[in-house]
Amino acid sequence: MTECSPSYSPSGRSRVLPGVSTVDVLSLATSALAAAVAASLPIRQLAEQPDDGTKVDDTSSNKNATSNGGPQDQLHVQKNGSEQNVRTKLDGTVVTDADGAAQRIIVAALRHVSPDVRIVGEESRTEMERSNSKTFEETARRFLEMDINAAAGTGSSDDASEDDNTNEEDDESRLGAKHEIAGIFQMVREEINSRYHEATCRRIVMPDILCAGNDSTGNRSNEFNGGLPVLSPRDRVVDSSRVSVLIDPLDGTSCYASGKHEYVTTLVAIVLDNTPIFGVICKPFGHEGEPCILNSGCFAVYGGILLDGVYVAGGDEIDSSRLRRQPSSTSAPADAELAEVSKSKKRRRAIISKSRAGGVVGKCIQALADEDLLQSDPAFISGAGVKALHLLVGSNDESLWFWPKAGTSLWDVAAADALLRVVGGRLSDKYGKDINYDKSRQDANNEDGVVACNDAELHAACIQLFTAADWRDDE
Repeated sequence: MTECSPSYSPSGRSRVLPGVSTVDVLSLATSALAAAVAASLPIRQLAEQPDDGTKVDDTSSNKNATSNGGPQDQLHVQKNGSEQNVRTKLDGTVVTDADGAAQRIIVAALRHVSPDVRIVGEESRTEMERSNSKTFEETARRFLEMDINAAAGTGSSDDASEDDNTNEEDDESRLGAKHEIAGIFQMVREEINSRYHEATCRRIVMPDILCAGNDSTGNRSNEFNGGLPVLSPRDRVVDSSRVSVLIDPLDGTSCYASGKHEYVTTLVAIVLDNTPIFGVICKPFGHEGEPCILNSGCFAVYGGILLDGVYVAGGDEIDSSRLRRQPSSTSAPADAELAEVSKSKKRRRAIISKSRAGGVVGKCIQALADEDLLQSDPAFISGAGVKALHLLVGSNDESLWFWPKAGTSLWDVAAADALLRVVGGRLSDKYGKDINYDKSRQDANNEDGVVACNDAELHAACIQLFTAADWRDDE
């Protein structure tokens, strides 16, 4: 690997005052990806557990339940058929033991890196405590402690393993999970460090992240789209108060409960100064035609400004990310090239849930098709995470996710936002404004919808057309 020493011009914004809690965002990103992959283990295990077919109405016992999420986190508990401890919240959304178990693992890993960063997860503290898969969280915690003790010279991995065997010699599943999680964390750490090194070698100059942020109208500036900053080794250690992590431990819970595992994802995003700089989209049950990570059975893409690209975990950089960095030709394109570009634009497709394809969504898609900007027939795809994944690695020219209404939350879109920024795309609300990730968990709904695209020009055309048409959202 070629050695390089990135130079940078740190601004006052990037300096940290003595005594202030700090976090290395690269270490945080490593834990975010590794924990998302590790969380696939209980998600898969709980999906395979047999059910006894009983039903339990737990409404009365939860009638006065409270949590940091408020009354919407009160639950009606049901266990029926193939559904694994499926509970319906009072807001109508579904939650399972797997949601809480996955979030417990991810939060534990993040808190090991920093106890002070702001974490906003879909599931409340009460729901995490209800989950019955504490084995995996404990295994992840013990591995993290084992790893840091070895690094500090206060212990060794052999010592930790021996202690585990002494105390838990009859718990084969926990021991197996520990070794599997250890392999995941080691692979992720090596891979992310390598990707970061490559990124810093490519981007020698480190502009202040806010200098390429939003203009006075609240829209992202052209400078941001054209010059993506990479945090230097010095500037990546920041005041913890500047960092938020958003988690959706199991996007597509209804599909998970009904056995439609292909629509299930785990989403994690790291936000610095309200700008998503790193995102993870993990499919616990794998993605057709794509490699799985070690023996986990899951597939994941990750990246963002922090790494100057989007990558398949255990694989290569995705095509749209790699092609973005290729120098553009200074000569005028030939007629044949222009014709091919025009054809490729017509092949592009919108993606939307089948139940949401009518009204203003259908009108906008048709209007874009009339302008030869995409096909008139959308691809029907369920789940926010799977939609975002298709925008990144789809094989059928999936290009636009248009939903100008409430119905998604911050944790549904933050990872996609981080990833689309580095492939030449854009994610915003229906007015073209960036999402505000500083909102609280109780105020996490995206009331002004979401417009996500892997092509910034198509995104701009969609926003312009939608604004000019002045369609009502209830149509």
